[in-house]
Amino acid sequence: MFIGTGVIIPSTGTTVVNKPTISTFHDGTTLYVGGNGTGNYTKIQDAINAAWYGDTIFVYDDSSPYFESVNLNKRIFLIGADKNTTIIDAEHKGNVITIQSDGATVSGFTIQNCKRPVSYNFQYSVIVAIGRENLVIKNNIISIGHIEYNDYVAGIFLQNSSNNLIQYNVLFEDYPKGRSVGIMISDSAFNNVSWNDISGDYSVGIEIRFLYEPGSCKDNIIYGNYIHHNMYGIDNYGYNTTIINNTISHMNYKGISNDGDYTLISGNIIMDNGDGSEFSCDIMLTGPLFGASSSYVSDNIISNNNPAGIWILENKNYISDNHISNNIQVGVYIDYSYNNVIIRNNFVDNPKNAFFTYGFRPFKNNKFDANYWSEYTGSGKLPKIIIGRRTGLIFLSHSWFDIDWHPAQEPYDIPAV
Repeated sequence: MFIGTGVIIPSTGTTVVNKPTISTFHDGTTLYVGGNGTGNYTKIQDAINAAWYGDTIFVYDDSSPYFESVNLNKRIFLIGADKNTTIIDAEHKGNVITIQSDGATVSGFTIQNCKRPVSYNFQYSVIVAIGRENLVIKNNIISIGHIEYNDYVAGIFLQNSSNNLIQYNVLFEDYPKGRSVGIMISDSAFNNVSWNDISGDYSVGIEIRFLYEPGSCKDNIIYGNYIHHNMYGIDNYGYNTTIINNTISHMNYKGISNDGDYTLISGNIIMDNGDGSEFSCDIMLTGPLFGASSSYVSDNIISNNNPAGIWILENKNYISDNHISNNIQVGVYIDYSYNNVIIRNNFVDNPKNAFFTYGFRPFKNNKFDANYWSEYTGSGKLPKIIIGRRTGLIFLSHSWFDIDWHPAQEPYDIPAV
C-alpha cells in the first residue's frame, strides 16, 4: 500500500490540496470473526494470528463487544461490519489496538477503553502505532473511556511514523481528566489527518509535536476536520505543517496554537473560542522552534472569540485575506513582535480591530496595508491610524501608532464568508 500527500500553493494564493492516493495490493483471502459461519473465529487476535499478509479479517457485530487488546502485526485489512455496533473493548487493560506492521488498515469499529497510563509519555492509548508507515485508520469511533485519571493518553498515537492516513473517524472523550489528546502526531512526517470529528473535553483535539527528536515532525496535513468543545483545537509544534479547511469551534482556550515554523493556516472557520482569560484566542502564533517562523495565515473566518481573534507573539508572519469579525476585545493583537505583514483583511465590528504593544525598537515595525476597517470613514485617500502602546527606554508605556496607508473602501469577498 502506498499513500501520497502534498500541498501546492499557486501564485494566486489559492490553496490546492492533493488528496492522498491509495493503491491497495489486496490478493489475500478473507477470514471471519463472529457470525455463524463454519470455521469463523471467536477472537479477533486468533484470526490475526492465522492470517497472512494481504488477507482481510471481517468482524461481525452479532458477537460484539469483543473484549480484547489487539496486536495487529501483519499487513492485513481489519474491517468491522458496522462502526456503531462492532466494538473492541480493552477493559482498561492495555492499548486497544497496537499496530506493529506497515500497510495495515483498521476500519469500521468502535474502539474503546484503553488502560490508564502511569507515566508521562503516552504509555497507553486507544490505537498506537510506533515506527510505522502507510497505515489507514478510517471510519472508526474512538474513545479513551472512563478511567479515573487519563494523564498523557490519546485516542490515536503515532510516533516515528510517516505516510499514514487518519480519516473519517469520530473521537470523543466524555470523562475529561488530565492530559488527553484526540490525535497525537509525535516525531512523524507526511501524515494526512482529514475529515475527523473530535470533541468532548480533550486537552487538545490534534497535537503535532516532537517528543524526542527536534525537527522530526514535519510536512503533516490537517485537512477538513471538525474539532469542537475541547480545551485546544490544534496545537502545532511541527515544521511545514498545513492546516486547511477545518472547522474549529467552542474551544475553552485556543482554536489553533502554532509554535511551529512555516505553517500554512488557510480556509478554516475558527469561531466561538476562548474563555476570556489571557492568551485565549482563535489563532495564537508563537515560536519559532527553529528560528524561522514565517507562518502564513490566509482566507480564514475568525469570529466571536474571547478575547482575541489572532494573537501574534512572534516575528515574520503573513496575515492576509481573512475575515476577522465580532471578536470580544480585539481582532488582531500584536504582542512585542515585528516584521509581520497584515494585508487585505476584513476587520469588522471588533471593539478594537487591531492593537499592538511594541518594545523600544525604533527600526522594528509591522506592515499594515490595504485592509478593510469597518470603523474607517475616510475617502481612501487618507491613511488609517492604528493605535497601540510602546515601551520606552525606561520601560514607561505610552501611546503609539502604526499606519495602514491604503485602507480598502469595501470589504473583500473572502470565499469562506
